[in-house]
Amino acid sequence: MSGAKDIVLRHPVVVCPLDHAACKQEMEAIEQSAKDAAHISPDNPMLPAPSIVRANDPGGLRTLGVAMVGGHRKPLIE
Repeated sequence: MSGAKDIVLRHPVVVCPLDHAACKQEMEAIEQSAKDAAHISPDNPMLPAPSIVRANDPGGLRTLGVAMVGGHRKPLIE
C-alpha cells in the first residue's frame, strides 16, 4: 500500500447512513442553515421575548401557530 497515494478516485465517496439522494438533501439543508445563521450575531440574536402559554389559555394554540380544523390540529396560515 505504499503506492496508495498515487490512486486517483474518479467518483466522490459519500459516507452516510442514508441513501445518496437523502444525504444530498440533508447536506443542502445544513449548508442553507449555516448560510442563514451566518447573518445572526451571537451577541444579539434579536429573539422575540419569551412568553408562557398554558394548556387552558383560550389563544394558546394561536400563539403556537396552530389552529383546530375539524377536530385536528393544523398549522395556522394567516
